[in-house]
Amino acid sequence: MRELKYVYIMIRYTVVIIYILCGTLSLAQAAIDRDVFLDTCLRVAEARDPKLQVAKMTTELAGTKMFRSGRNFFPALMLQHTTERGRTADNTLSVSGNFVDEEYQSQQLGVKVAQPIFTGGRLSSVYKYDKLSKEVSQLQYTKLREELFYKIKSAYYELMAARTEAEKLKEAYAEIAKLGDKSEVEFKAKAISELDLLEAQIFCDKVSTMYQSAELTSRLAEERLLTLANINSLEEIIYELPSKIAEPRDISFSFKECFGFAMTNNIDIKITELFIKMNKQKKNIDIAHVIPNITAEGFYGKSGDAYVTEPLDLATVWTASAKLTWGIWGNSFEASQTQEKTNPSEVIDVGQKVDNTTIDLRLSLLDDVDYLVNSKEDEVNFRQAQAENQETISRARLELNKYFDDYLVSMGNARNALQEIDLKTRKLAVLRKRNEMYEVTTLEVMDGVYQLSGAIAAYSKALSANYDSIASMERMTLVPLR
Repeated sequence: MRELKYVYIMIRYTVVIIYILCGTLSLAQAAIDRDVFLDTCLRVAEARDPKLQVAKMTTELAGTKMFRSGRNFFPALMLQHTTERGRTADNTLSVSGNFVDEEYQSQQLGVKVAQPIFTGGRLSSVYKYDKLSKEVSQLQYTKLREELFYKIKSAYYELMAARTEAEKLKEAYAEIAKLGDKSEVEFKAKAISELDLLEAQIFCDKVSTMYQSAELTSRLAEERLLTLANINSLEEIIYELPSKIAEPRDISFSFKECFGFAMTNNIDIKITELFIKMNKQKKNIDIAHVIPNITAEGFYGKSGDAYVTEPLDLATVWTASAKLTWGIWGNSFEASQTQEKTNPSEVIDVGQKVDNTTIDLRLSLLDDVDYLVNSKEDEVNFRQAQAENQETISRARLELNKYFDDYLVSMGNARNALQEIDLKTRKLAVLRKRNEMYEVTTLEVMDGVYQLSGAIAAYSKALSANYDSIASMERMTLVPLR
């Protein structure tokens, strides 16, 4: 039994070790597949880009507006304290024949509450409008970030392709330069003609131009990458720049599937859809002006007045009022009823009112003409948002189709260029051997080097175009395609 127990323990530990090793290998493979240098550039750029910082602040502002509109659902509380002091004329005449003036004072303190009862859906529409506005600001932040990521990826892949091209063309230029020196020796030895020497010099110049072009492209791409990532040098990234860029691979999605991703995730399409919803809420907000709105207000506290020569005694007072506002096609109607009561047991002055009802009716003519303008403007904006949504969908389909075609073409060009590089390399190796045995001229070897250099340059351009098209499609679909 003890031996079986030991065997069971060993099996458990073995399973755990195998599980840990598999997990470690999977993480290592993920690290290989993921370009950590590029990922670090993207994270640094996201943290330092000033436009993204402003967009983040805009999102926070939209959240504050949303909180403000949500606050309007709850009662408004106000602590009120009012004091008044003045003089009043008494009807009693003094000895000099003038009326007697006496000072008076009054004081009121308490709590005032206002609560909207019915707003015609205005409060809920304003809250929904601000909520949609926050979603738009979040999407705009994401759009800016994805555009920045695309630019960085484009510069990075161009840099990697140009560096790989420059490294290989440097070797080709070194070889063709030696062959050019050999041609000059052969010309001095009367082994080749002046035309052959001139053609050899042209081969050297062509390869030199290719090499210089690759170096210039590499420097410009590096400068663009540094500017976009807001860094001073590539050494600021803690990871080393990869030595080469991987060969392009096929993606496992068709154009139809990619367009489905775009219809679901494309930021521009989602923003236009939100604009349609926002315009609907804006119409509801303006319509609420022609629907009767009811607001209730109340006050509870202490109030009283007296002459300065008399003690100021405050009585309990409470007030309740209801206010109705109604926009009637450019006109506005207001009606309010206020009920004010004072605790009669606390009133000293027998002439003071303890129960008072006030009714106020107002009709303002043509003071709300803005509603007529806003209603027309809302309809125009709503239709414009619908038109922009359709245009955005059509434009997204055309752009995605172009990028997908660019991906297919660049994929074919990259494969053809790789095959051509392999073929030219093998032919050049044969030409070198035959040149050593004087079966072919040095000029033919130089032509082979030039042909190989052209294939390398073609592959570099196809490689950069392929990665750029993939980055463009990922920006539109927000899906990692490869």
